[in-house]
Amino acid sequence: MLEELVISSGAHIERVPPPQGQIAAAIEELRAGLRDRLPALAARVSRWMDDISPNGQAARYFAHPQMFPMLQLPSWLAGTICDERDTAFHAGLVYSTANGYYYIRLLDNLMDGHATVERELLPAATFFHTEFCGVYQRYFGPYHPFWRLFTRFWLACSESVAKEAALDSMRFQDFAEISAGKFAAAKIPLSAVACRYRRPDVLPLWLQFCDALACWTQMLDDLFDWYDDLERKGCTYLLSEAVRRKSGNESVEAWMMREGFSWGVRCLRDQMLEVRRLAHKLRCPALVEYLEKREGIVQAEVTEISKGLGSLKELAAVLEWFEGDSRRRSKYDL
Repeated sequence: MLEELVISSGAHIERVPPPQGQIAAAIEELRAGLRDRLPALAARVSRWMDDISPNGQAARYFAHPQMFPMLQLPSWLAGTICDERDTAFHAGLVYSTANGYYYIRLLDNLMDGHATVERELLPAATFFHTEFCGVYQRYFGPYHPFWRLFTRFWLACSESVAKEAALDSMRFQDFAEISAGKFAAAKIPLSAVACRYRRPDVLPLWLQFCDALACWTQMLDDLFDWYDDLERKGCTYLLSEAVRRKSGNESVEAWMMREGFSWGVRCLRDQMLEVRRLAHKLRCPALVEYLEKREGIVQAEVTEISKGLGSLKELAAVLEWFEGDSRRRSKYDL
């Protein structure tokens, strides 16, 4: 039996505002907190938050359909188990999760070699971590079962980063475990919702879905960023398969153009079947709508990239013919 929750006296129960509105409010609260408690870094950190967003706006970044829906998942889960919810609690989850994301992103950019200004902003990690944890401390007592889940999923993030950094080749089992670990922090607010509404029975399926979506998201990232990963000598499941599957003298680049990209797309489709199967069991229309939008965007991108790869294949064939013809001419001239 879950212990009685520690809820702030100002809790207000009503229908929760749309996630987009909560996200914008959370980002503004975060910026205000930086200005108040970390004034020396506030402007630079705030600018970094916008800079790492492809559209240049932190709030819109989290709401974009191509983003892993870490801020939306708790609200979607709550919508399947109750009609009326604690607005302050859900706003707090959005704020907490945004801080957790920036904490992980700051350290991750330093670890994987993508850092630009992150080293100078590293002291902000303390702020992000404090704000991330602080919300949960307001709602759950120190001995609440929630904290066991919190510790398990929070440490899984660090473990996945360390495990990935130690590998020079990756099998699918490694990939699945690392992918799930990278996104394990998203399970913390899901766990909080299940505990808050005393519905731990719904949590396992949502966690399973989270793992499946994490694998699909990571494969998508590895597929679209394969050349950058190859350039920086990164270890990914896709590039590891390229090394295992290419012919003797064939380069990884050649295999990716010949077969690898299509192979990766097939993997994505297979993984999405599992994601959709689990989503159907969750009975959450908003989640299904998100998946449909995201899959549509990816399909359009895959189509465009495939056209480009087709042209590259033709060019490679022409160059190969000219190279062979040049060798034949040299032999004839001799």
